[in-house]
Amino acid sequence: MSIDLSRFCCTVRKDLAVPFSVANGTAACNGHLVVWVDQPCETRVEGLLPTKVAGYVMHAKEAAALDGDWRRMDALASTFDPCHRCSGSGHVHVVTCDECDGDGEFRHGSHFYQCQACYGSGECVESGDASGVRCRECCGTGKAQQLVPGLIVTNAMRERRGINAIYAEQLRLLPHAEICTALVNDCFPIRFDGGVAMLMAMRA
Repeated sequence: MSIDLSRFCCTVRKDLAVPFSVANGTAACNGHLVVWVDQPCETRVEGLLPTKVAGYVMHAKEAAALDGDWRRMDALASTFDPCHRCSGSGHVHVVTCDECDGDGEFRHGSHFYQCQACYGSGECVESGDASGVRCRECCGTGKAQQLVPGLIVTNAMRERRGINAIYAEQLRLLPHAEICTALVNDCFPIRFDGGVAMLMAMRA
């Protein structure tokens, strides 16, 4: 079975824009989530990134082999508020901000001020429908950033942690995905048919 990892990539970072070879398989990463599958990949990435990702993959594989409190991703709550940027469609039409001409800021004398129309991004959302590009705010899920109810745990520092609804929706699409409630380095291990994942915990 082939799994499309591109939906787990980061659209704004070049080093995370495509899946890459790591740990004798293929990984995708967006900075909060690493998904690894046991499939070969020709794309190589230089620098420290493959080493860091390989560490997360190793921890996820170790956790996946253990018994514990594993919960099916498809059994987690799936009704969430819609994303405010794309109105829940998961896609947006992005246009250059008219107020700042795409600069994201204004200059007055020797001072720079952030554009309030686009909040400094230089872009505005024209509409949210399925024909546009994938929404960066919700990673194309259409869900607002919020915690998944019923999956709040306490880490070693006695801090409450949970998982972001956006990533829960993405992980739900993996075949037979399960999430472990025992944190590893403040991340949730995930196992699924053909691979593993690690999700950074969100402060509850």
